[in-house]
Amino acid sequence: MSIKGFMFVIAMIVGQIFVGSATLYADKLTIISPHRKSIQREFIPLFERDYKKRYGKEITVEWLDQGGTTDSVRFIKAKFAKSKTSAGIDLLWGGGELVFNMMDKDGYLASFELPASTSKVVPNKIAGVANISPNKTWFGTALSTYGIFYNRKLVEGMKLPTPKVWSDLANPAFYDHISTVDPRRSGSMGAMVEVILHANGWNEGWRVLTAIAANTNKFTHSSSDPIKTVVSGNAVASLSIDFYAFSRINKLGADKLGFVIPKRQTVISTDPIAILRGAPNRKEAERFIEFILRADVQQRLFLPKGASNGPIYSYLGRIAVNPDSYKNLKSNDYLNPHKFKSSDLISLDGELAARAIIVRKDLVGAIHVDTHRELRQAWKAAVKAGDKDLLKELATPPVNEKEFMQLTEKWSDGVFRNKKINAWVEAARTKYKRVLAKSTKAAN
Repeated sequence: MSIKGFMFVIAMIVGQIFVGSATLYADKLTIISPHRKSIQREFIPLFERDYKKRYGKEITVEWLDQGGTTDSVRFIKAKFAKSKTSAGIDLLWGGGELVFNMMDKDGYLASFELPASTSKVVPNKIAGVANISPNKTWFGTALSTYGIFYNRKLVEGMKLPTPKVWSDLANPAFYDHISTVDPRRSGSMGAMVEVILHANGWNEGWRVLTAIAANTNKFTHSSSDPIKTVVSGNAVASLSIDFYAFSRINKLGADKLGFVIPKRQTVISTDPIAILRGAPNRKEAERFIEFILRADVQQRLFLPKGASNGPIYSYLGRIAVNPDSYKNLKSNDYLNPHKFKSSDLISLDGELAARAIIVRKDLVGAIHVDTHRELRQAWKAAVKAGDKDLLKELATPPVNEKEFMQLTEKWSDGVFRNKKINAWVEAARTKYKRVLAKSTKAAN
């Protein structure tokens, strides 16, 4: 080999070493999140560019997608079961404060003090709702509310009543026209179950939930699936978190799709981020939280595609927690939560809800999802028979509110939990068959 050829080979090797070193010694960050791909696509490349500009160093972000919130939490707990000190993950981002309160209570989250420049701007509460946990273990990054997403064209064409409150979806006219997600697979659906019960009271709340379940044509496994079903025309309405609805309405038009926020029957809920205990890249995790709470970054949540500081790829339809992100905007069309009144919302006891959410999901799963076919048959027959007593029997939960809260104290016992769930399933099936038989006899 000639000297020139030898030097070329050496240069190539040295170049590869430097390239490899740059990658090898780049900072790292691992995020687990149930968020849509659109969130990842908008914010992660922006953070990587901003990080290099601010800190003079590359950073590699690994995004873990395990599915919904419940799946993400299950994955984290499985990791901690193998190593008590760390899950090998830095941040959990998204899923609602009820889930984060539960994770905090179980000791999976680490506390973090925001820098003064951020803490003086981002409020601890918005419209009376916690935006930062009292012990600084999680921080709201966006706000959401819950409502009813519906296909305007189908409502008009089928001459159905336009839904305005949760109980409207309990109308038998919506039989087979609702799409809903299994609350055991969705943090937002779990929160909506809590909201409906709180807004209507225990007994009436279960009547509404049971009727909605009976009117549902299919329980899905993803929070976004019911939205797609409504858009495609395979369902008329669904329960929805606001940003799923807003993004579709923005894309397809308010003349085709609608979203209603039930007045005095819903909440605003923060979408938190938290550093996990034993995070291997703690400094980088702190920097990401500071980044995502900046006013200019927050504007990407709600501004239209192509606007200055707006999203590059698609409209996100989220609500910002940093009030400075709404300053100096010419349009008044943006949903500014800092103008919300607490009187327009219902309030939830976060600690109480965090204790109850898993049990409530399991209860709904047992008596509405796992027994869905039998429930639908019994509901249809009871409606046809027009028997109010049978409809009341159908919607009566297997436990009262006091008994339910007592169960939360024992739910960590896996044997007890499984026995109770199995008992609920069997009791529900027995009841639905009984109501079906009585309704059929009454109709004849």
